[in-house]
Amino acid sequence: MIFATAAEYNPFHNGHAYHISQIKKLGADGIIAVMSGSFVQRGEPAVMSKFERAKCAVRNGVDLVLELPVSFSVGSAERFAAGCVRIAEATGVVSKFCFGSESANVPTFEKTVETLETPEFSSVLKEELSEGKTFAAARANALKELGAFAPEKPNDILAVEYIKELKRLKSKIVPVAIKRVGDYHGGSTGFASASEIRRKIDGGVLPKEDLPKETSETLEKLLLQGKAPAKIENLERMLIGFFRNAEAEELKEYYAVTEGAENRIIAAAKTATSIEDFYEKVKTKRYTMATVRRMIIAPFLGIKKAEPTIPFLRVLAFNARGAEIMKNIKKSSDLPLITNFTPELAAVPEFAKQIALERRATDIFSLATPVIGSAFSDYTEKITMI
Repeated sequence: MIFATAAEYNPFHNGHAYHISQIKKLGADGIIAVMSGSFVQRGEPAVMSKFERAKCAVRNGVDLVLELPVSFSVGSAERFAAGCVRIAEATGVVSKFCFGSESANVPTFEKTVETLETPEFSSVLKEELSEGKTFAAARANALKELGAFAPEKPNDILAVEYIKELKRLKSKIVPVAIKRVGDYHGGSTGFASASEIRRKIDGGVLPKEDLPKETSETLEKLLLQGKAPAKIENLERMLIGFFRNAEAEELKEYYAVTEGAENRIIAAAKTATSIEDFYEKVKTKRYTMATVRRMIIAPFLGIKKAEPTIPFLRVLAFNARGAEIMKNIKKSSDLPLITNFTPELAAVPEFAKQIALERRATDIFSLATPVIGSAFSDYTEKITMI
């Protein structure tokens, strides 16, 4: 039985290793991780390259890592979840979609999804939004008013979106929840979160106690080479310069840029002195910080408003079991399975846009590390069996 899971592995830590071990206890004889590439949902570059993160995942029990296209990976919870589920569905081999969650109650999540699709919910949501609340707050209030569970914690929010997309696709894939252990801000219970681990790394400490041996050794090597950690601050001059030269009409075409926001973003860029200052100048009561980050990163990476497509399945890492799964995917999927980008693939009309977006994102990522990396690693990195 093949299980799929959604991930950023930013970086792969002990909590992720626990999650994989629990999937295996549920009877999985193969695990596919759909993983964000060079940029993650926070609207920032991942702490280390997608290729290294994927290898760490495979060395810790994942059999096959498929890349979540950047158009989904920097999106809202709804968009991120939709991309992960669509890729799992497109493989044609996945039986169960397994996610970590604070509540881990699939029937409750399913009831929430049913409520979201009712006319009553739409009506109450409209009223809440008319009062000037953010979409997230308005949606939560509307769900509570109708007696449904309103997810507030990150993985519960994603859980609802995974199930919503599975239902929309009429998928036969069964959702499975594993209770998350630990919090997001440190503390003495459970596993340290990825954000807590990144804070320690930013502070010059490699928290080996929070990481599997493979991740710890990989990060230690990359830190010494100046290939990690990648930080949005290393891109701030490029970002601010990009928006100082942007045209309002052009910005309207990009994902997450709502009507009127384009002028605010350009004005903020003209006086911003840092990336955090830029974010603060764009932020309003209407926009959460997460929304602001998406408004800024999407145009910078070239992600348009149009619904993204998945023209192919891109492999980032695999083991011997993963190689067997790949053979089955090739038989079952309507989408081609790609390991390396080539000029020939980039010339195929239906692949060209996606390959260009991924190459741009990865090339920009190489500028976010302490030592600037080379361009075109999406072409030059060779994917081999681990």
